[in-house]
Amino acid sequence: MLLFTCRSDNDPAAGPGTGHSGDAWFYSTSTNLSDPTKWTTPQEIIGSWSETDSTGGCPSYKGWYPTWMSLGAKPGHISTSGHVFYLWGCETGAADGTAPNRQFSSRMFTITTGPPEPSISVVANAEGQSPVIAPKTWIAIQGSNLAPDTRTWIASDFVNGQMPTRLDGVSATVSGKSAFVYYISPTQVNVLTPPDAMNGSVNVVLTNNGTASAAFISQAQPISTSLFVFDATHVIGVHMDGTDIGPTTLYPGLTTPAKPGETMVLFATASDLLLRLLSADRRFNRELCRRRRQ
Repeated sequence: MLLFTCRSDNDPAAGPGTGHSGDAWFYSTSTNLSDPTKWTTPQEIIGSWSETDSTGGCPSYKGWYPTWMSLGAKPGHISTSGHVFYLWGCETGAADGTAPNRQFSSRMFTITTGPPEPSISVVANAEGQSPVIAPKTWIAIQGSNLAPDTRTWIASDFVNGQMPTRLDGVSATVSGKSAFVYYISPTQVNVLTPPDAMNGSVNVVLTNNGTASAAFISQAQPISTSLFVFDATHVIGVHMDGTDIGPTTLYPGLTTPAKPGETMVLFATASDLLLRLLSADRRFNRELCRRRRQ
């Protein structure tokens, strides 16, 4: 970790303001000192800025050459608390006594850490894991630090009959629009994408208790269909009596094969596909009734 001093107009943490010149402590970290590109963007240490006093003939800032030390920590390490030692005053002081000679001072520090940043590694159709998503479709967001707990939505999560867009501080957006959150866990969150049209590259962002992930670029198209499966091979289907369809060896005593010409029920994730299937089913029923009348 590198700790250093930067001069700026007003406190950077406070935003634009007085325009008075001052200094603050900043830090940056790296995991590879041999690669200069690995240093993180410098972050200001809040509360370290103060206006520079030049009344004694030299710029005086209480914070030059800051050094962090934690008593009791092993050499080269600091703990979450300790002292910052720094230099202030003028090299030779000031004749009028308005600025002292340089001297060392210290103040205590405490390092507080925020929640870990959620990270997305996969965005896919919730069933079948197709990497192409679509509007009004269940998708699975996979990664790390995605949620503080594991659960699905419950009745109390619905307000005025609306599906929840947040569960226990977890929310997600697809192309900037809020998705409906059904299931959360630290490694996977399942959401229903918003109904807004999407096509091409879209950004998926997950927020966990106020901390947002980096945008994950996913590919979208108007429809992303997928049939539910028992395993990686057999599509989930049921006979009209509700029993499961499949080879007798798939789940012995529970699954039986479909017969030629048999009507069966399949399950899919795309709402548009479901509407088309329902429409086809109505057309089939009308045609069956017409033939019976003949």
